[in-house]
Amino acid sequence: YDFIEKKGSTLYAEAYVPMSYRGKGAYLWIIASPLYDRNGRLIGAIESIRDITDRKKAEEALQKEKEYVGFIVSTAPNLICGIAPDGTTISANQMVANVTGYPLDQIIGRNWWELLYPGEEYAQVVQLFEDFRKGPVVNYEMTLTTRTGEKRVVSWNTINRCDSKGEVVEIIKIGADITEKKKMSEDLRINAEKIKLFAYSVSHDLKSPIIGINGLTRLLHRQCYPSLDEKGRKYCDQILKASELVVALIEEINVYIRTREIPLDFEMIKPKEIIGMVREEFGALLSIRQINWVEPDRIPKIKADRMSILRVFRNLVDNALKYGGEQLSEIRIGYAQNDEFHILSVSDNGVGIKDGDCEKIFGLFQRNQTSRGVEGTGLGLAIVKEIAEKHQGKVWAEPGLKNGATFYLYISKNL
Repeated sequence: YDFIEKKGSTLYAEAYVPMSYRGKGAYLWIIASPLYDRNGRLIGAIESIRDITDRKKAEEALQKEKEYVGFIVSTAPNLICGIAPDGTTISANQMVANVTGYPLDQIIGRNWWELLYPGEEYAQVVQLFEDFRKGPVVNYEMTLTTRTGEKRVVSWNTINRCDSKGEVVEIIKIGADITEKKKMSEDLRINAEKIKLFAYSVSHDLKSPIIGINGLTRLLHRQCYPSLDEKGRKYCDQILKASELVVALIEEINVYIRTREIPLDFEMIKPKEIIGMVREEFGALLSIRQINWVEPDRIPKIKADRMSILRVFRNLVDNALKYGGEQLSEIRIGYAQNDEFHILSVSDNGVGIKDGDCEKIFGLFQRNQTSRGVEGTGLGLAIVKEIAEKHQGKVWAEPGLKNGATFYLYISKNL
């Protein structure tokens, strides 16, 4: 018998009979009571036998499922626990013990909030309960205190388990220890702030003297150039070009920082108007170099930051003119769209770019190998990339089949 119990004079038993049903076997539930005659003498027994095979199989399947779920919970990389409405810890997995430093037998049965949020940290619990009163709170972060006093930041997801009346009987919490992630994010933020301040400081400290050098060189160029010999004129030209490049670089650094820091003003804009402004801005140069300008007859309105899109087109067209070389004869503006993005493009038939440069040219101070000998700051495309990302999009370049290149700007339709 797998189970046998006596209550009074009645026996209850459970047994597995392998030879039942022609060898298939069956689980049986047996109830047996003594049978007496009129004189009280035992003359036999009354037995009730019921086939409980289906129930036993269902119980075994349920037990296996419980064991499987228990294994997943106990070995999960997340903190998983069950909290009663009064704060008593009903259950907790090993990761809870690993993160908090408390053995499970010192967690289960204790008040979760009082144990892990002592002293001033309990203010987090008060705030959480206030938020609960305002409405459902599913995701939140809290800083718990471990057994050794260390602070750990945990991101929690919460599920309420309710009874048949809809009353909460258990709060199931699933958490991820994000302490290191938060620290890394904070370190990155601090480093970014330091870099920003350094860049501002450098650009500010350099701007005044370099503008002075540029002004004096221009004065020298204007007043003394005719009296200089060939070597002197060459030096004067080089100083003037170098100072102008540094002034441009300082301005581009400031633009790049502003692009990263200043919030964008998203509004419905007409790309055709912006393209027209850029065409007029470069009109004289396009005419002198006899470069054909092609643009779509119609581009729909899009939601974007107007000044940012103007800067994108200005930078990309300026790049084409700077680095296209003598063979550049056409600049083509394009537009397409899919379900998620507006796609703007600038193509040219100039010198082009190499496959290996298509990604790295968008880095800070990176330039195409074909741009050697051409003045530039190496920040223009980094600014374009920053603008694309702030529009929840992306930018990339593709070399032409024979020559030239195409730059694609994706702008999200969900801004």
